[in-house]
Amino acid sequence: MNQSNSPESVNARVVARIEAIIRRLKAGQPFDWNDCEFWEWRLIEIWRDQEQIQERIHKQKISVLLEVLMKQR
Repeated sequence: MNQSNSPESVNARVVARIEAIIRRLKAGQPFDWNDCEFWEWRLIEIWRDQEQIQERIHKQKISVLLEVLMKQR
C-alpha cells in the first residue's frame, strides 16, 4: 500500500484539516462551509457541541462554588 494512502496517513490529513478549520473558526476568520465535506462539517458540529457542554459544566462549577461560599459567610 502506498504510504500516502495508508489509513494512518489519511487519518493524519483529516485531523490536520479539521484542526485547521477549527483554528480558523476560533480566530473568527471567515470560512466557506461549501468547501467542507459533510463529514467534516459534522465533526466540526460535534466539536462545537463539546465546547458548549464544557462551557456549561464550567459555569455550573462556578455556580456551585459561589453557593458554597455564600453558605459559609
